[in-house]
Amino acid sequence: VRGTTGVVASGTTLVIDVRGSGQADRWHVEMVPRDTSALDLNVAADIRLDARRWQASAIRGRVVMRTNDLPLAIRQAQAFGAPAGLDPAAAAGSIDIDAALDGTLATVRSAGRITGRSVTLAGLPPADMDASFVVDVSSITSTGTFRVLARDLSSMTRTLPSGWVVGGSLTAAGNWSGPLSVPIVDTTVIGRDLTGASSGLAAITAMNGALDVTLKGPITDLTGDGRLSFESMRVSGQDAGSLESILTMRAGVVRMASRAPKVKTALDVSIGLERPNAFEGHATITDYQFQQLGEAMGLSAADASALRGTISSSISFEGDLRNATATAIDMEIA
Repeated sequence: VRGTTGVVASGTTLVIDVRGSGQADRWHVEMVPRDTSALDLNVAADIRLDARRWQASAIRGRVVMRTNDLPLAIRQAQAFGAPAGLDPAAAAGSIDIDAALDGTLATVRSAGRITGRSVTLAGLPPADMDASFVVDVSSITSTGTFRVLARDLSSMTRTLPSGWVVGGSLTAAGNWSGPLSVPIVDTTVIGRDLTGASSGLAAITAMNGALDVTLKGPITDLTGDGRLSFESMRVSGQDAGSLESILTMRAGVVRMASRAPKVKTALDVSIGLERPNAFEGHATITDYQFQQLGEAMGLSAADASALRGTISSSISFEGDLRNATATAIDMEIA
């Protein structure tokens, strides 16, 4: 038996060629999309028909998919209702899926593996990913484990203000379960050899950083706790010592409470995860040597040596990362 069918959504049709062969209650069926420019997809199944109730027919098969053009695959998926937030033009890499099918036509289950290589999405750095999953089609639920590794963060552009660059590696690993649309996630995120640098009037450099975070909850409303530390900080070329931060995430907002003991500075800032990534915060400097402040602002050691006394400051600020130069700042100095 040869036939043609199609999946239609938003005025777009995905044409699928169907081939079947068999005798009595045993059949073999294959389905292949006609357009393979975006991805190669093959679905093959052996079906044992139940003459009394076709939904009870036993099925065993395999699904194999490989992306040929990830940006085009994303555009096609969006035409069929996938979220429009991803920018296909910023996507790259390849994703492969290999899964087995079993159960009945009414209760199909799929178990398999997803492999991604050098996958880039939404301005994030290239990452390799591996995931194992089990999907229950009848209940539209799934379980699985995953691991994502970004070896080099230097190409990251998402959520970074102008003039900022970062480096190091990032690993995320964990598991998920529940409805396909809103799975429950339990994840650990580890960053090592992290660096950060900003250009401008007060150039900042951070070295030898480490990140340890745990994220849990529904994918649409994750909560998290963790730590971020840098062994060495420099401001305008001057040594500012170490930085220790406590991180929390609630209701789509990340809060960072930081301390830099050498420069007697405390910082508390909250950043929204959704664009334009609005932020607000408060910083305090307590009894900081005026001479050190002069050096941090770029004065030569000889000029700064004439400064005496201490300075304390309270700084409040708010703005968004998409337009960091428009940040509003309120400063009090004693």
